[in-house]
Amino acid sequence: MSDFTINVHSLSEAGQEVSFVVPHEWFVFFSETPKMDFTVSKSGEAHIKIQQLGKKYHVAGTLQYKLTTECVCCLEPLSIAMKSHIQKLFVSHEEARDFLPISSASQDENILNEVSEDFELYSGNTIDLESTLKESVLLDLPMNPKCRQDCLGLCAHCGKNKNLEQCTCFEVQSPFSKLKNMKLA
Repeated sequence: MSDFTINVHSLSEAGQEVSFVVPHEWFVFFSETPKMDFTVSKSGEAHIKIQQLGKKYHVAGTLQYKLTTECVCCLEPLSIAMKSHIQKLFVSHEEARDFLPISSASQDENILNEVSEDFELYSGNTIDLESTLKESVLLDLPMNPKCRQDCLGLCAHCGKNKNLEQCTCFEVQSPFSKLKNMKLA
C-alpha cells in the first residue's frame, strides 16, 4: 500500500477535498524510466476532490511540482513549473465484474486490462492514487522542453550556444540553395 491511499468509508456524501505533499523522492520513477532526463528537487503538492457515485468514486484535482531538465536545443538547465490534472473513476472489483463480460480463470487481470484506461480498480475500503498520479505526471511531461520558444540552439560546428554569443563559423550552404535563384518559365 502506498502513501496515497484514501479510506472511502470516511468520505461524506458531499465528497471530500484532500491536499497532501508529494515528496520529491516519490518522483524517482523518472530515473527508472528509460530516456527520462527529468528530476524534481522539491516536493510537489496535490489537491484532490473525491466524490462518491454509488459504489464508484470520482477523483479529480491537480498535482503541482517543479521539473528540472535541459533545453533540447541549447542544453542549458531548465526549470518548468508543472501542473498535472488528475481525473479518474475508481470502481470496485465486484462492480467491475458485474458490467464486464469475462469468462476466464484469471478474472482480475482481465478486468484490469479491460478498464485500466477509463477506470481504476479498488478493493476493500481504500483507493490508491499512486498509479493515477504517476500516469498524470507522465502524460504531462514535455516532449521537447525548450528554454524559450525561439531558442537558437548550439552551433553545429563549434558548439557555442547561439543564444549567448554570436557564432563566427561560416554557414553551411544547402545543396538546394541554387534552387532559390532558379527561374521557372
